[in-house]
Amino acid sequence: MYAIQCSQCGQGGEVQTQPRGPKLRPACNSDRNRNEKVKRELRDFLRKTPLPDPVAQQVYRLVMRKDDYREHVEELIAQESVFISGHGYNAVLSIRQQLAVEAMESKLWNLAPMGLYASGHVWLVLSDLIQARGDYPGSVQASTVSKLLLSAATQSAAGTELDPYLTPVVGDQYELLHLGLRSSVERTVERRRKQVFDVHRCEDGSEAWFDVTALIAFHEELSKRRG
Repeated sequence: MYAIQCSQCGQGGEVQTQPRGPKLRPACNSDRNRNEKVKRELRDFLRKTPLPDPVAQQVYRLVMRKDDYREHVEELIAQESVFISGHGYNAVLSIRQQLAVEAMESKLWNLAPMGLYASGHVWLVLSDLIQARGDYPGSVQASTVSKLLLSAATQSAAGTELDPYLTPVVGDQYELLHLGLRSSVERTVERRRKQVFDVHRCEDGSEAWFDVTALIAFHEELSKRRG
């Protein structure tokens, strides 16, 4: 056996053959193989969805963190391509109440190119709908996309006043709190100069800040156009 320092995790380990270059510990090598399997499965799943190819590629880059999540969401908002029917979360709930499973799934897929693909909450809803029509593997993949998107959102900020989260729909705020094992007991709006925040006060006494400045500005502009 030959002692090595793993090029991935930095820990010491042993391999059976003499290393000729950077080596991975067996556990890390297994993780790498598992990650490659996840990537392949996600690529195959996204190819089978109704998403246009450019959108499917963007989803893949976001969930695999090859693109910066925060910058991407800011760009979506700037392009007026976020989910603007109602206020995101409430709109998804209203669609769920009014339409049959197949009709709602079709509606969400059609809206996806508008920016829904960056929302972990919406992918979670899609996962439920896909499962309801009997496609369990597809439901698992949609759920995986949701988890990876929410993970990317969590790692993009600290959720504090100085470093708030940015999410494309309100529903993602609650999903991120759930991911952090927190429950919101009150949501208020705070204004700091030109910035607007949704602030969740949680059961454990903590706070979670979300920057909704761009979303508020967009809704105000949309109201003016309709007025």
